[in-house]
Amino acid sequence: MNLLISNSPRPFLIVVALGLMLVWIWFYESGSVRRSQSFEPETARITVVYYSPKDSDENFYYEGEIGKTKRPFRSLRISYGNVNSKESYSQFVKAHPPGSLMTVFVNPDDPATVIAEKAELHRGFWIILAAAVLLVIVGVAGLWRVYAIRRPT
Repeated sequence: MNLLISNSPRPFLIVVALGLMLVWIWFYESGSVRRSQSFEPETARITVVYYSPKDSDENFYYEGEIGKTKRPFRSLRISYGNVNSKESYSQFVKAHPPGSLMTVFVNPDDPATVIAEKAELHRGFWIILAAAVLLVIVGVAGLWRVYAIRRPT
C-alpha cells in the first residue's frame, strides 16, 4: 500500500511519532551540548587512559586528578554532541598519556561530570531537526487528508 494514497491514519500516526521522537532526541542532545558550554575549565593530571576497540562495554575512559586539591575524576566521554570514532579515541590516548597535564571542563552543578572538550552544535544536529520537522509536517498533512476524505460532504 502506498503511504501517500492510504485512507488509514495509522501510517501517518507512525510518521508523526517518528518525527516527534527525533525532535525529542534533538532537544535532549543539543541541550547537553548547550549545558556543556557553561562547564568551567580546570587543569587536570591524567592518571589512566584506557581504550580497547575490541571491548563492547566501557571501551574508553580516562581518569585523573583535578587542580591543586587533586580531586579524582573518571570520564567516559571526550565531549557532548560529537560522535567519537576509533580514530578520535586513539588520538586522545596518544595525546594524553598518564602523567600529562590537560585542561578539562567540569560541570559546576555536578562536579563529577568532566569532559575534555567543549563541542558546538554541528551540522548533523540541524539535519536531524530538519528531518524531524519534515516528518511531522508530512504526517500531519497525511492525517488531515485522511480525515478530510472521511468527512461527509
